[in-house]
Parts: sequence; structure tokens; C-alpha cells
Amino acid sequence: IIDSDDVTLKSSKIYEKIRVGYQLAKGQSCDLNTILGKACIFVHKRKVKNLLKDIDNMIIVTSLGGGIGSGGTVALLQIAKEQNIKTKVVCSTPFEFESKIRKSNARNAFLEIRKLTCEAIMAKIKVTEPQSINQLFDSLDDVMMRLVLDELNRC
Repeated sequence: IIDSDDVTLKSSKIYEKIRVGYQLAKGQSCDLNTILGKACIFVHKRKVKNLLKDIDNMIIVTSLGGGIGSGGTVALLQIAKEQNIKTKVVCSTPFEFESKIRKSNARNAFLEIRKLTCEAIMAKIKVTEPQSINQLFDSLDDVMMRLVLDELNRC
């Protein structure tokens, strides 16, 4: 997991965690600021390049709409492209009830992502009955995991 937000990194169950942009975001979320999200990745460009140095293929899993998800993913793909890494992206979009800015960020990021990657797969879930936010994220996690496993099985 790559993020600028210390709370997100601390609460994640992912083993490998990379904090980016501490000087810029001060351990906080980039919220909806995609320019800040890109800058948080680019400020660590050398470190990211080093992490990717022996990689030929990569699947990036991201949630679009926020600063790191939308801006940071695009920056990561630009670095990967410079290193001739074949990438695929599995991404989620904001829920129907989320802000117009978040949806606009996601739409713009997806257009950029499609230009930088071999394949971009968008995961969407349709809310058909009232659910808690935790249930919505659990459903989205299940959809994203299935899409990633499908991609891995195709390799």
C-alpha cells in the first residue's frame, strides 16, 4: 500500500507499506487534491523507481476520486512507463452518493490511466438496498479481489 495518510497506513492489514509525501502532506490525507497526490509520489521518484527496478509486469489496485488514488496512481503509472513496465490497473470509482468533485477526479484520472496502461478495469457496485458504509466497502473489496484474481489467472 502506498499512501500519504498515516492513519490509513496504520490501519491497513497490508504487510508492505510505503508512506509518501510526508514533507508535503504532513502524514495527512491528500483528500481530493490530485495535484498533491501526484506530488507525493514524484517527491519520492527515486525511491519508487528503485522499488520497481526488477519488475516487468505490475497490477495496480486503486480507488479513484481522492488525491493519492487519482493523482498518485497516474504518477506511479508515469514512472512505471518510463521503466518500460507493463501495467494493468484495477480501480474503483466513487459511490453514487459521493461528491461531484470526487467523481470528477475519478473520471479525469481514469482517462489519464487508460493512456498510460495496457489495460484499465473499472470495478463498480450498484447499491440496491440500504447498507452501512462498511458493508459497501466490504462488497467493493470482494469485487476488486475477484477482478485481480481474474487478471492473475489470465497471466
